This record gives sequence, C-alpha cells and structure tokens, in this order.
Amino acid sequence: MRPDISKILYASDISKGSRPAFRHAVKLAHQFDAELTYIHVLETLPSSSKDLTSRGYFSDTDLAKRESAALEFLDKAVRERIKNFFDTEMSGLSISVPVSFRIESGSVARSILSVADELGASMIVMGARKQSVVERLLLGSTSNKVLHHAKMPVLIVPLTDQDSEEY
Repeated sequence: MRPDISKILYASDISKGSRPAFRHAVKLAHQFDAELTYIHVLETLPSSSKDLTSRGYFSDTDLAKRESAALEFLDKAVRERIKNFFDTEMSGLSISVPVSFRIESGSVARSILSVADELGASMIVMGARKQSVVERLLLGSTSNKVLHHAKMPVLIVPLTDQDSEEY
C-alpha cells in the first residue's frame, strides 16, 4: 500500500552540503505528486542576548527598527541564495516539481514544526550533520528536536560538507 504523502515540507539551512536532502525532497514530491514547500528559518537572538548587547545604547523603538531592518536585509539575501540554490539544483535534475518558498524567523525547530502543522504537511524532509558529543549535549540538534516533536513522519538525510559549493 502506498503511503499518503501529499505535502512535503523541506527544511534547509542553505549551507554547504545541503543538496542531498533537497534532492530527496524533490524526488519524493515527484514520486508522490506532492506539493513541496521549501522553508528556511532565520534564527533570532533570545531577548536576553539583545538586552546584553544593546542595554543603555538604544531605545526600545530604535532597537525594534534596527531589528526589523536587519531582518528585511537578511530576508532579501536569503531569498537570493535560495533562488540560486534552487535554480542550480533543478537544472541538474531530470524532473520538475513546483515548489513554494517560506522564510520564517524565530526558533528553528519550533518554526519548522509550526509551518508543518499550518500546511498540514504529510512529511518533513531535512538534513543533519554529525555533531560532537559536546555540541549535542549543549546545543541539541534541530533535526532531533523536529524528529521528537513532529506529528508526521520526518526523513533525516545525513549531510556532509563534500558538496561544498556556496550559494
């Protein structure tokens, strides 16, 4: 029996080595004739970090304006990188699938899970890199957080930095 996969959320950090996960997402979308949404999350600083770096220098209004301008700048830059990544990758594949794009800001894992729920995604596809024991203990990993809290299947694709072209 064929699983019902109609909406796939592909989460990417658009970094070196993320191509294998994207290729899996595109091939799955093609195979299941599923909608594919590409999400990238701009991680925001916790409010405690903002307070430490800006305390006494700027008013709350100035800080909000600066943060908004920075997010707009990042959004534009990330959209350009995603477009370059997408155009390059799709030109190398013999299949074509329509893809919609989302750029969110906030906690990466929480944003991925929230958008997956909002879209009614049938599956999440994302990559994961090896982490040292210390990194895992102190930081955790986005893929582990998503895997353990998702309400739908999650495909984790092992990534390396071998495919190192930057976008």
